[in-house]
Amino acid sequence: MIHKNLLVLVMLFFLAADLIAAENEERCLRLACFSEKYSVGAPGEPLSLVSASRYKFWGFSVYSVALYQPDGLIKDWEEHPLAFVLHYHRTLKPEDFLKTSRKLMAKNPEYANRNDESSLLKFSSFIQEVKDGDRYTLLYSPEGTLKLIFQGQVLGEVRDKVFARAYLGMWLGKFPVKEDNRDCLLSGQFEG
Repeated sequence: MIHKNLLVLVMLFFLAADLIAAENEERCLRLACFSEKYSVGAPGEPLSLVSASRYKFWGFSVYSVALYQPDGLIKDWEEHPLAFVLHYHRTLKPEDFLKTSRKLMAKNPEYANRNDESSLLKFSSFIQEVKDGDRYTLLYSPEGTLKLIFQGQVLGEVRDKVFARAYLGMWLGKFPVKEDNRDCLLSGQFEG
């Protein structure tokens, strides 16, 4: 009898969890949930969640990321507005972001040949320390604006088309952090 009651309780728990997730219209990876729609606060259609992936380094989860685009998955991401939400699973300091960004963006010839770090330095000045559960959102416009939002608060923006594409290119471009994660994001998969 106790086993039947326990089984019923477990089934009710999972049913309730499914109903709550459906009510909130979220899609969950192992360590992070993302809403199905992202409103950019400007006139126009909200962006839709098209893919998500979890990034690991030496087997440790660093962050999960979700890609939002208008009208579903669009392969030529550079030509359309998008939101890129990063949900962190560990503490990172601002200097970690700058060091990693420099290293990864140096692999991108379109950006590396510029010999101008002013946009990267300006953008990096907005970055704060993150802890487990914190979220950054990158809002990209094809005109070349990259806006940084932390926990729902706008921290700043940079208007530089080459920089904006190269910065998001660290995840979506030809020279990404990890090709498997880029391929997952650009093919509409949810992995992690």
